[in-house]
Amino acid sequence: MIIKEKNSKELRKLINSSKGKVIVEAGNEKLNNFLVANNKIDVIFNFEKFTNRDYFNMRQSGLNHVMCNALKKNGIAVGFDFGAVLNKEGFERSKLLGKMEQNVRFCKKYKVKMVFDNFGGSVDQVLLDAFSRVLSEN
Repeated sequence: MIIKEKNSKELRKLINSSKGKVIVEAGNEKLNNFLVANNKIDVIFNFEKFTNRDYFNMRQSGLNHVMCNALKKNGIAVGFDFGAVLNKEGFERSKLLGKMEQNVRFCKKYKVKMVFDNFGGSVDQVLLDAFSRVLSEN
C-alpha cells in the first residue's frame, strides 16, 4: 500500500490499519522524523523531493546521519523514485540526481536498505535496472 498523506494524524491511522507492505512518501522534516521512528513502515521514498533550498556549499537531500541510524534500527528501506527523474528536465533533473546520489552514499555508509522503483507509473524494467546500477555503483 502506497501512502501519500501529509497529515500525521491521518497518516498514523492509515499505517495502523494497513495490511501487508507499507510504503510512505516522505514530507517535511517533522513528518520525516515521525516516519523514521515508526517501525510499521517498510519503505519511505522521495526524501529528496521535499527539501529546502540548497546552500552555497551544502546540498540538502532530505537524509542525514541521525535519520539513517534510525532507519537501520527500525528496518526501514529508503526508496528512490525513477519516475521523478524522468519527469524533470535539464538543471532540475541534475539537481535531483545529485540529491539521490548523496542519499545513496548515506544509505551505503550506514547500511540502510535501498529500493529503486517507479512509484506510481510504468517504466521499462531495463531502464529501471540501469538507473539502480548507476546510482548504486559510487
